[in-house]
Amino acid sequence: MKLVNNQNQLTIIFNKALKGKKVQIEPYRNKPDIDQSKKAGGYDYIKSTTIKAEAAAKITKLDTTKLWLETQCDDCTKKDKEFLNGSFFKLKAISWYNPLEKMELRGWYTSTQWTPIKSSYGGRTGGKHSGLDLYAPVGTSCYACVEGFIYDDYTSTSYGKTITIKGKYKGTTYYFFYAHLSSRNVKKNDYVKIGDLIGKTGQSGNANGQAAKMAHLHFEIRTKGTKIGNKANPSNTVIELRKSLITNPEKTEQI
Repeated sequence: MKLVNNQNQLTIIFNKALKGKKVQIEPYRNKPDIDQSKKAGGYDYIKSTTIKAEAAAKITKLDTTKLWLETQCDDCTKKDKEFLNGSFFKLKAISWYNPLEKMELRGWYTSTQWTPIKSSYGGRTGGKHSGLDLYAPVGTSCYACVEGFIYDDYTSTSYGKTITIKGKYKGTTYYFFYAHLSSRNVKKNDYVKIGDLIGKTGQSGNANGQAAKMAHLHFEIRTKGTKIGNKANPSNTVIELRKSLITNPEKTEQI
């Protein structure tokens, strides 16, 4: 930030991945959770806008302005600080969004058998099981884990209602597969943004008729757009998923 003709000139450099995305920029005089009511010193301004080249900005006096920037990012070299002469920061777009808000393995493999390990990748006899079974009561919201396109949305007797997203994680193209859904908010060839609501969990396919406490989202990461083979271990592939995954859930919380 620098003074030009006794006014602020603030230059913000964004990673190109944020082009076209929504951010919220708030000059404020008090704290970030401000409102638009008139106060002794004037108004607090809140503006939500889409990033564009040379977009107009609110100008306030240097000696009274602080900047609060809120956007979808996972890397910010400066945060919650006042930006003065010569200051700058850099944002990086998030590359992953968990398919469920709470990521935990399903514990009840049958109505009487509690074995969370069988819900992990390769956790069954002979190293079988090509994905993760994530505990999710019927109707739980499912989100697009990456930005991309709906590659497929078929229904089968085994996986039930499914969604496959083709997108990139850390520069590599994968096919992210969601199964046993009860409903879908998207269809084949739709474009989805990271974090978009794409459907609801259910007990379709061979999960139909299982006890409520066994309800889950079957989630896979595939390296090719095939229905058989080419399946990667989600926990090894996605760092963020591995860090958030609860592998030893509480039995009393899955009912």
